[in-house]
Amino acid sequence: MEAQRGRWWNRLHGRLARKDLWLWQNGQIWIVGARSGGADARVWRRQFDREAKARALIDQIIARNGGRRAWLDMTKLTKPTTSQAPHE
Repeated sequence: MEAQRGRWWNRLHGRLARKDLWLWQNGQIWIVGARSGGADARVWRRQFDREAKARALIDQIIARNGGRRAWLDMTKLTKPTTSQAPHE
């Protein structure tokens, strides 16, 4: 089971502008998920063996897409989940 550890949104609406990021943990594996577009868009996923590596990728994605001020950290606004993460 994948547990959600982080969630970010670029505060934009619409299929062309919206971006979402997730951080999940599955045992010792950390997974970054990224989606451009609406809920029906594919979720890109990359696995890491360390949390720091996964968070570094999230920081890079955020930096290339408007920076921290453009993104809403929704981690504390969303319930921690232990369900299946969105898949492609």
